[in-house]
Amino acid sequence: MQWSEYTTAERLKSLRGGMTQEQLAEAAGVSVGVVRKVERGGTASLPSLLSIADELGTDIAVLFGQQAPRRSMARDERAALRLVSAATHDAAIGLPTDVEPGTVADLREAVQRADSAYWAGRYTELGTLLGQLLPEARARYDVAGTAEREAAGGLLVDVFQTAGMAANVWGARDLAYAALTYGRQVASQIGDDLRGAHLAATTAWVNLRDGRTSQGFALAATQADRIEPLRFFALSMSHETSCRSRAKRWAWEALSLAKLQGTSRLISRLTQLEQTLQVAIPHLA
Repeated sequence: MQWSEYTTAERLKSLRGGMTQEQLAEAAGVSVGVVRKVERGGTASLPSLLSIADELGTDIAVLFGQQAPRRSMARDERAALRLVSAATHDAAIGLPTDVEPGTVADLREAVQRADSAYWAGRYTELGTLLGQLLPEARARYDVAGTAEREAAGGLLVDVFQTAGMAANVWGARDLAYAALTYGRQVASQIGDDLRGAHLAATTAWVNLRDGRTSQGFALAATQADRIEPLRFFALSMSHETSCRSRAKRWAWEALSLAKLQGTSRLISRLTQLEQTLQVAIPHLA
């Protein structure tokens, strides 16, 4: 069973291990009632969940099932991080390379493999894939003609997003922000509003994991206002499978975060999006 398939209550109990509810509550500076409520399937405020995650030596993404529990970074993962860092900045600058890029279709398959490695927690493999994907995706974008430019640009955006997500997991926040910013620049160049919204939402997630709660929710609220639910659905359906899947995942994540924060305007906006997606789910990957 995958970590994401457990409930938040089950994940918290697992992470707590031999620690009692009372011990966790005291160490995290929350009431024992908060811990008990979450373990019964209830909700808690974002600051409380952040404190609990910090005390458990993890982060809120693990509690929410977005990432599997992390161990200490091994030597091969540190090497992977260095590889991704160099490849990310080189791809952003557009440094010339002697790499022969594959087709957009072939590179799209590689991006999907990288995404799978990310969600399965295979971070060394992910680093290797990104180290090859970033220069190839940039090279494909640079040589793309008018007919292929949008698809090649979308591919490069997705690779930057995955690199940013990987850097976030590794705790390299500066690299995460840089990769996502590079991706947003390319999304703007090709006029891809949906991918721009995805990147902004991912940046908000990095904000939250970086302890910048107010900035994260402000950015999420801005995107909720900018991408109307029906327009979001229309854009999602016009994109390839991997992007539609990211749209669905972003919607659920953003809504859960909004509900935890208790921001009524954002909840209202994203609830509309949730309702729209409920209708669209059979058509989304």
